[in-house]
Amino acid sequence: MNRGIFFGLGAYVWWGFTPVYWKQLDHIPSLDVTCFRMLWTFILLLGVHLVRRSWQDIVDLLKDRRQRYLQITAAGLLSTNWLVFVWAIGDGQVVEASLGYFMNPLVNVLLGYLFLGEKFRSSQKISIGLALIGVLVLVVAVGSVPIVALYLAASFGFYGLVKSKVDRPALNTLTVEVMFMSLPALIYLVIRGVNGYGAMGWTIPSDNLWLISTGIATSVPLIFFAVAVQRVPLGVLGMMQYVAPTTQLILGVVVYGEIIARGELVGYSIIWGAVALFAADGLFALRQNNDRNLGFRQT
Repeated sequence: MNRGIFFGLGAYVWWGFTPVYWKQLDHIPSLDVTCFRMLWTFILLLGVHLVRRSWQDIVDLLKDRRQRYLQITAAGLLSTNWLVFVWAIGDGQVVEASLGYFMNPLVNVLLGYLFLGEKFRSSQKISIGLALIGVLVLVVAVGSVPIVALYLAASFGFYGLVKSKVDRPALNTLTVEVMFMSLPALIYLVIRGVNGYGAMGWTIPSDNLWLISTGIATSVPLIFFAVAVQRVPLGVLGMMQYVAPTTQLILGVVVYGEIIARGELVGYSIIWGAVALFAADGLFALRQNNDRNLGFRQT
């Protein structure tokens, strides 16, 4: 359990500080950065499978038609999520990006209700209602819908929904997802290079290093998370997930000087209140479940 918590916190802290990493590449078009991220992540995972001699697992997964289509769908959702997040960080929208991941657990519950037949608890209904009110306040205050936050929350929520239908190890499914991403990414990058717009070259060694390391920046926290999922109850992991957007929020305001207008602050505060209620409800449910399990063991 302790080892699982270590890896879980490691994943969420890593994700929380990713804006610092992506800021180093904000002078490169977001689509280019995302395509390099796909390509180098696949190359890294390819190396992992070569060392483990586990490519037969990938072949077996690809032979399963249903799993293959699920992976294609997951790849599409994850790739656009990556693109929007990288673009948002480079565009100075770290706070709104963090809001998307604060809202993600609420989206997960809503999708579970709509597609998996899961039931709402009363406090969850209130949390989702408050979040919707907060979004409406933001729309009125800013004059536009917080598209970045909503898309990040929705795309990752649907990604999780698709992944819930996959019954293969996380490392294998992630490898297949980035494999599907990598071919169009490679074609795009080759075209960019031929036309003289390539982001990598001998004259820009620092950019080369940052772009190549996108594979590490992407894969390591995902592997940490996969280890944690196997060792930590999902309820505990669910409480830990707020580490990432909280860190991103602090970075956006304190380090990158993003300003939150008064009207925006009201909307954000309502959404954060909804998230706090949701988290408290989850913690209470987790404790009740633990108490029931303890009572069962003692009888």
